[in-house]
Order: sequence, then C-alpha cells, then structure tokens
Amino acid sequence: MTGDDQDDTSTAREAVVDARRKAAAALALLAEAAVRYADARISDDTAAGIGSGRRSRVRPGEFVADELALLLRDQPYAVRCLLARSRRLASGLPTVWEAFRRGELDAEQVRVIDRVARRVTEPATLAALDEQAVEAAQARSPKQLQVWLLRLVVQLEPLAFQQRHRRALAERRVTVVQGADGIGYVTGEMSAADAAAIDAMLAATARGLGADDPRTDQQRRADLFTDLLLGRLAFDQPGDAGEESDDQESAPVEAANPDWLEVEDIDPDTGELLGTHRQPLDAEGQPIGEPVDPTSELMPRVRPKLIKRPQTNRIGVIVPLASLLSGGSDQPAELASRSGFIPGDILKEQIATALDPDQRDEVLFTRLLTDNGGRLLDVTELGRYPSKRLAEAIKIRAGSCRFPTCTVPADRCDLDHHEPVPNGVTSGRNLDPFCRRHHRGKTFAWHAAHRDHNGVDWTLPDAEHYRCLDEPLPIGRAAMRSA
Repeated sequence: MTGDDQDDTSTAREAVVDARRKAAAALALLAEAAVRYADARISDDTAAGIGSGRRSRVRPGEFVADELALLLRDQPYAVRCLLARSRRLASGLPTVWEAFRRGELDAEQVRVIDRVARRVTEPATLAALDEQAVEAAQARSPKQLQVWLLRLVVQLEPLAFQQRHRRALAERRVTVVQGADGIGYVTGEMSAADAAAIDAMLAATARGLGADDPRTDQQRRADLFTDLLLGRLAFDQPGDAGEESDDQESAPVEAANPDWLEVEDIDPDTGELLGTHRQPLDAEGQPIGEPVDPTSELMPRVRPKLIKRPQTNRIGVIVPLASLLSGGSDQPAELASRSGFIPGDILKEQIATALDPDQRDEVLFTRLLTDNGGRLLDVTELGRYPSKRLAEAIKIRAGSCRFPTCTVPADRCDLDHHEPVPNGVTSGRNLDPFCRRHHRGKTFAWHAAHRDHNGVDWTLPDAEHYRCLDEPLPIGRAAMRSA
C-alpha cells in the first residue's frame, strides 16, 4: 500500500468515525426534542383540565406517544419506549446520557445500557454502571456490552438476580409476528427446563420419522412444531381410539411421576443462573430420586407414533378469484390483517388437500367479492350493532386499526361509529375498527376521525391532519387487465 493509499484509507476511516458520532448525537437531539414535545402536551392537557372532573377518564398526555408516532413515522410502542428511556437515562445515568449527547454512545448501545440498568435495585449498583458503562462500550459490540454489564450487575446483586428470574418466569408469554415471504414467527418464553424438553422432543420425533422422509431435520422440526401445536398431529398414547397397550415405555417419564418441582441451579460464587432441573416429588411433596435431566429423560424413550386428527378449517384469507382457479393467476393471497402473504400455488394446494374426499376435515369458506379496484360496496343496516357479516366485511376492508401508525389486527379491535347512534347509521361508511387504545383516544382525547371514501381522516389536538388509507383488496391480474 502506497503512502497516498494509506492517507486515503485514514481519511475514510476518520469520516466513518465522525459520521457515526454525528448520527448518534443527532439521535440524542431527537430524543430530547420528543421529550420536550411530550412535556409540553402534558402541560397543555393539564391546563385544559383533562384528567379532572368530567374529563377524568383520560390522563394528561395519555396519547402523546401516538401523536409523536405520526411525526416520527414509527410505532406508538417504540415512541413510548423512547420517551421512557430518555427520561430514565437523563435522571438516573447522567454520565451515559451526556456521552450519548456527545455521540460517544450510539442508540443501540444506549438501549442495551438502559435495558440492563432497569434490572438494578441498589443505587450503588446504578452508580457503578453509570461510571463504567461508557468505557466498556468503546471496544464492545452491543451484544458483548450487554453480557459484560449483566455480569457486573449479577456480581453486585446476586440475590436480586434470582428474584428477577422468578419474576421473568411469571411474566412468560408467546409472541406471534408475521414476517416476509409468507413466513410467520412464534416466540415463546418459558423455563429453561421446558425449553430443553421441547427441543429434545422435537429432535427425537424428527429423527423417528425415518430416512425415507425427504425433509431436512430443521424442516421436520418446524412442521412438527406447527402440527402438534395446532392439533393436526398427536402422539398415539395407550388407550387412544379404544386401543390398549402393554408397552409402558411409550409414555414419557412424567406419566409415571406427574409431580415435580423445577429447581434453579445457582452458581454459589457469582449468583449466576446456570440452569434448572426437575426434581420428582412424592405424595407429600418431598424430593425423591435423582434430578430429571430435561435434555434426555424427558424425551420419549421410544419412537413416538403420530396420528392425524380431523380438523375444521376456516379459510379466512383475502384472495383474488383468479388465484383459486386451476390454471389462473398465481398472485399471492393476503391474510385478513394485511400482515402476511400466502403464495397462490400453496393456497390452492391447501384447499385441494382439504377437499380431498379421503380426508375427514371440514372446510368452511368465506367468500368476499370486490370490484375491479379492490373496494367493498357500502352496506347499511338498522340498529346500533352491525351484523356478523357486515362486521366481518368492515374488518377485512381495514385489516388493522385505522389509526395511521397502528398495526393491531382488526379482529382484536372495537367497531366504532364515526358519527354516534342515533345520528349516525350502522354502515360501512360510518364504521371502522379501532384498537381499544385509539378508540379511547378518539372518544376522550379530542382526536377527531371520520371516513372519507377509501380512508379515515384524523385531526389531532395540534390541528394537524393525517390520513389512514385502506389498502385495496387483491383483485388479480385478470381483473386488472379487464379494467
């Protein structure tokens, strides 16, 4: 490398470092501006008497994150996290906050530091974290930084770590996300012992399908996970379908010992959670026998026998008619929430399988016809509450909550009249789905909304207008050609 090349590389390196610092400082400036806006809106609401008297059903500034979400083009949840994180760092970790403002820490490092700091219970630990985090972040990636900071907190607060583990286990949940390319993701939080048992069961069952199965091991595991969870497949236990079996080894260990206690394995020196195991208990709740290793003893001891259960399938996707016809369009279908897609050939294959006369499944089709622009025709009904058919059509038209940045599926939303009954009619033009949060915001926080043709117009307290457009329903290539 020549001297000129070295100079060019050095200059480019300095440019990267400088750009990173400026970008981080700009994000800190944005966070400060968002907090100032939120504080100003809370002051305005308080001065207007919101939160007291007849207007006590809403808190001052309760929907400020939703307003900022429109300005930042982000989700309200992410904005609430930004506001809370900025306030916590400015008050509890001043050294970290000033480093963020100078650009020495970027947004992802700040998120990691805040995430760890929220686990701290003692002021001395928080002070140590504030003192050491900036230097620790200079030579570590966000993931490495998180491990380093967690190790510091565990060393300083070993007992609190054990309590957090128990609390996290009590707050376990399942998260479902629709991804790209027609794929969805399911994430479940559970004890380490249960996670190991699930992994072992899937591994053993996948191997038990034999070498003739053309799927890879990971494909088998994914299909088994889905089919077992949805009840399409089940393990053939002794006594199923009126059959009896003398093979006691076909049942998992827990069938013989149904009572057990999950015990945490804690490092006595650091307080770190090393894992968990299951301890069998007798009838009086006393430990008996050896601990159960979930990675080996909780898996089926013999090759499990799988049986297919008949299902009742409700096909609730929005799909162009041409995509269902043999030899027609292969345009993908959409989920009703507009959150994912299904390839046309896969959908046709699933329908053909469900309609196979040798199958015992029952299939219920819901058909929704649209014009060549993907728009539903307006329907008007008498009474306050829409019929099931009208409600379904409105939710399919919307897909999700009609607040501009909200993605809550319409099936989980309230159907709200833009113009209340009795002045407003029960019709597609006057009804739209709003999640409970934005339904309350429209009703109590003076956020005005009305439907205009193919969208919902919102007017917020700052007099700014935002429009939430309906996504056209699929119409297929054939319909578009004839338009």
